[in-house]
Amino acid sequence: MSEEKIRIFPELVPKTAWASNCRDLCSKADWDWIRKETYKSANYACECCGIKNVRFDAHEIWHYDDKKHVQKLHSIICVCENCHMCFHLGFASIKGKLEKTQRHLAQVNGWSLSQTKEFVDIVFEIWSQRSHHQWTIDLSLLDKVGVAYKKVDKAQRSKSYLNQTK
Repeated sequence: MSEEKIRIFPELVPKTAWASNCRDLCSKADWDWIRKETYKSANYACECCGIKNVRFDAHEIWHYDDKKHVQKLHSIICVCENCHMCFHLGFASIKGKLEKTQRHLAQVNGWSLSQTKEFVDIVFEIWSQRSHHQWTIDLSLLDKVGVAYKKVDKAQRSKSYLNQTK
C-alpha cells in the first residue's frame, strides 16, 4: 500500500472518546455554517472520491497523540455517504455494511480487497488499544474560525461513556 494512494484513512474514535463531536459541541447555527463552508470550499465534491451531485456530510478528521492521549481536531472535510461510511467502519459493521464499505474503500484507495481487509484489521486493533485510555479533546481548530463550543474534560467524557454502556 503506497502512501500517495490513500485517499481515505479511517481512524476510529476510541470508545472512551465517544459523545464529543463538533456537531454536538457547537450551536446548530455554527455547525450549519461549518458544514456549508466545508461543502463550498470542496467545490461541492467529495474530497475522497470526487463524486458530485449527491448528498454530502461534513466529516471531522482527528489526530491522536497516543503518548499524551490528546484527540485533536485536524480538519473537517466534505464527503459523500459511501466515503463517510469508510471513516466509520464500526458503524458500517453494526449496520451490516462492512463488506460493501470495504469494497468502496478498496476502490477509492486503489487497494486489493485483501489489502483493505488487512488494513481494516489494523484500524480495529488501534481502536481497541486507544479505547483503554481517557482522551483530552482539543478543538483549537474551531478557535481559529471563531466558533464557540462547549468545553469537555476527561471526567465528563468518561461519565458520558459509562452512561452509554449501561
